[in-house]
Amino acid sequence: MKQYPEVYYTLNELADLSGYDRKGFKDRLIRVCEMYSIPIEEFKIYPDEKNSSFLFTPDVAEFVLILVKNIDKHPLYARNAKVQNITATSVAAFLNGILEDVDNSVSNQVKKIIYCRESHHTAQRTSDWAERLSKHLTRFVVNIATLSTEDVGEALRYFTKQLDQMNHALFMNNRFKRNVIHANEEEFYGETIPPEKQIILDTLNDPNIGLDISIATLIKLGITDSQAIRDEGYLSTINRIRIIQDLQKVIGCRDPFIDDIIDKLETCNSAEEEREIYREYFLSNDGVDLSYPQKKAVAEYCKEHDVSWKSLDDQEIQQKNLETMNKDELLQRHAEIRKQLIDVERKQTELHSQMREIEIALNDEGYSEYCASIDKKYQGIEDVTNHFIGQALNEFLKREE
Repeated sequence: MKQYPEVYYTLNELADLSGYDRKGFKDRLIRVCEMYSIPIEEFKIYPDEKNSSFLFTPDVAEFVLILVKNIDKHPLYARNAKVQNITATSVAAFLNGILEDVDNSVSNQVKKIIYCRESHHTAQRTSDWAERLSKHLTRFVVNIATLSTEDVGEALRYFTKQLDQMNHALFMNNRFKRNVIHANEEEFYGETIPPEKQIILDTLNDPNIGLDISIATLIKLGITDSQAIRDEGYLSTINRIRIIQDLQKVIGCRDPFIDDIIDKLETCNSAEEEREIYREYFLSNDGVDLSYPQKKAVAEYCKEHDVSWKSLDDQEIQQKNLETMNKDELLQRHAEIRKQLIDVERKQTELHSQMREIEIALNDEGYSEYCASIDKKYQGIEDVTNHFIGQALNEFLKREE
């Protein structure tokens, strides 16, 4: 049997790294490929042969490993799983597993790449806040349905208006950010991005897709390089880089970085060391290297503060000098503060109206079409939400008091 350079990962090696046996790893790999529309034959030495051995290039191996290790935590991993049975807890557990592996189980270069995806920050905050949102949303619908002095209709009116403003703000923020990102990409590539490549870049820069989707997209990008490596016959890293060096010499160029990489490869003593050098050359990116320290600092800051957050029922607030006031004085002071809050809310409404005028002038007519597409595309989510709110309001309808 032909021996391939050790820089490439075998199925057995990835299985060992995952903690599963060969069959367990392969079964999960098959499920990963099904769920994310990844052609599994692209990981084979001979794609057209059913029983071909697998070989994973460093371009994809660690990304594959992350998904395979965590795929059985995915709420839809079981083929008979139902969307309506997904819980905030299960989503948070799946994302948390991926985040832990990114922090602790992959090379530094792969960690940098994932940290610099917008979806990494979103996944971290989703993992930290999903269960909290579920708890507080439950409290909200229970309160409006059961507190005898509250107007249920007024509460729903207020909440709906707030959500409407939040939805529009999310849409506009995304549009502004997308325009900036596109401009930066065109500046970087020096030309207009082809539509098919723009779709991939948009996916990688979209904060509101799953981190698992971003990682699957990185695998699909890496597969392109893997195909070329397979067609070349799985050359060693140093031979691949020497070919690049020779091509540069033909056109009269010399890259000191390549010279440095070749020097490292000539003296490296292990497959893992060669992989690290491989990733340094083929996966390194100036933008990622520059952005990573900031992304990491933001992630650590948010993690620290999100974990320390406490809801109002769990906070220990010093009463200061309030103990000197009697009940009537406290109620009066409470009413004054509430009035001030109402005045602030009115001012916010005025400012939102002014922002809306500016946004219309900036041509955001696409918002109506966007909302219509959501209503059509995500009918299943609306059904679940409708049932949830209906069951909560049923407590109000059936109450005899």
